Amino acid sequence: MIQIIRKEECCGCEVCANVCPQNCIRMIPDEKGFLYPRVDEEKCTDCHLCEKVCPVANPQEPDECRTMYAVQNKNEQIRKESTSGGAFSLIAEWVLARGGVVIGVAFDENLQAIHTATERVEGIAAFRGSKYVQSHPGDIYRKTKVWLKEGRWVCFSGTPCQINGLKKYLVREYERLVTVDLACRGVTSPFFLKKYLSYHRRKAGKAITDVRFREKYYGYGYSTMKVGFSDGTYYRAGMESDIFLRSFFLDLNTRESCHECRFKTVGRVSDFTLFDGWHVGKFKKEMDDDAGTTFCIIQSDKGMDIFKKIQEKCCFTEIPVKESLELDGKMIFSSVTPGPRREEFFRDIQNEDVPEIQKKYYPLGIKRRVLSCIKPTVYKIGLFRCYMKLKERRESGRKLY
Repeated sequence: MIQIIRKEECCGCEVCANVCPQNCIRMIPDEKGFLYPRVDEEKCTDCHLCEKVCPVANPQEPDECRTMYAVQNKNEQIRKESTSGGAFSLIAEWVLARGGVVIGVAFDENLQAIHTATERVEGIAAFRGSKYVQSHPGDIYRKTKVWLKEGRWVCFSGTPCQINGLKKYLVREYERLVTVDLACRGVTSPFFLKKYLSYHRRKAGKAITDVRFREKYYGYGYSTMKVGFSDGTYYRAGMESDIFLRSFFLDLNTRESCHECRFKTVGRVSDFTLFDGWHVGKFKKEMDDDAGTTFCIIQSDKGMDIFKKIQEKCCFTEIPVKESLELDGKMIFSSVTPGPRREEFFRDIQNEDVPEIQKKYYPLGIKRRVLSCIKPTVYKIGLFRCYMKLKERRESGRKLY
């Protein structure tokens, strides 16, 4: 049976629970809100399937990184709703056009991030936008296998560990399976997100209807956290003032396995790997429009074939792999280092409310409050982009001498 000796050895993909023929494995949250398998030893028959499918214990040999493109969806509304350039929606639409199923992460009625499926183009919208929290796959691996055995196309998106887990669960390759992974920084605690959203619900006195971790209201260069309420009002703040975003980028609330991620490789087992194309202007200036660009690594013949068929729906340009990774793809091959106050942070969120957590770990002094007020305007009118371009030119000039 599967046993977790060190928490760094479990990524919480839930494949072990899906594969168990006795249904004797349950995923139980620890004190930080991360799920870990617990085996009912009385029901366990020692078939060892859970051990065999564990992607951490049995890493799959990754495919070779083939080609990389900068991609922008020609549908501007879809690109606006997407975290970067809307490339995932193009792949998903291609699968749906063939009577397939698309699987992604969405928020359920309890604002829990879960893996779910859609067979309608309209359903893809719920999958757009990064979710900076660990998702709950549930029985999605089992459902995926059923659809594939029926001969249907399936597009499965998730973190690299979830894609590796899916491949181990399926055992063999399926011609009609399309996998899409993300350049994942790490997954955060569902417990803290629940507490964070509960605070905003109480403060506003209204139900929450929308959560976006990377909204592009002020542009791609200054994406913000947005919490939308039932009456159309909202909370919106950038990383300089929002405690959830700040704790994420300070690496205070990521899962233990993310600090020793076994799947941080340039080559992946997926067909596509997607990440932000912040520096697209270095490769094609006209694509640098502050509306979002996806850097897309294609790692299989299947992926390349699909990309050729969706090209007419996007603006794209081939980009050099090495330079692109050095500029924007460090999260593809580098694990995060836990913040020095991580354990203290998790102890505090058990008892302290969000304002107290904010005050202790990222207090909003006068300077930060002023910055949070003027920064959106500076981005909106384009001054910040001009400043950054001038800064990059100066730094480039210094390197020449």
